[in-house]
Amino acid sequence: MAARAIREGAPTVSNDVQKDESLIFGKMHAQSGVRSLAVFPLMVSDNPIGVLALYTSKPEFFDAAGLLLLTN
Repeated sequence: MAARAIREGAPTVSNDVQKDESLIFGKMHAQSGVRSLAVFPLMVSDNPIGVLALYTSKPEFFDAAGLLLLTN
């Protein structure tokens, strides 16, 4: 997810890591108690310089309103 956020310059979200088959480390996150994950690119002069990853034990945590708030 971090690579995709950097490549696309946009947040990536998985609201249920236990069921998201596109995640490479989904099982590892689930075993650690993570259920939702959002990764935001950190941009400087329109260039990604890193990411900010937010994890929670709550499924379906990141909704449209919350993502809008976090991206602004």
